[in-house]
Amino acid sequence: MWTSSWAASFPRNTASNGLNEVVPVAKLARLIASEGYAAAISFKQRDADPRVQAAVAGRIVTVIVDEPEHLFDYYRAGPFEVFRQDIEVVAMSSALERRLTEAVDGIGPRLHFMAPATPGRP
Repeated sequence: MWTSSWAASFPRNTASNGLNEVVPVAKLARLIASEGYAAAISFKQRDADPRVQAAVAGRIVTVIVDEPEHLFDYYRAGPFEVFRQDIEVVAMSSALERRLTEAVDGIGPRLHFMAPATPGRP
């Protein structure tokens, strides 16, 4: 399993709408493909770059803890386009879950709600 954290270090600008051009994305994608990962977990849609997603042989799960407008927008098509891909989505707030359900047709079977905290036991 692969988890993404590389993209957060190399945004193109403060809008996080792509990677800085110095990042060797093609090289990274080749490395990921050569590893044959069975799955990938993405936080804030960091590995949404199509070249990176294509390199993951298995399932991709993205964990969203913030509003879609704060995510990486590699497609430059707005905050919801990336959720139309064949990926699993974990929403960490019920408000975000509702927004995604309203904005992305057919996301229901791929959308999962997980509370960011659970009550402790006395």
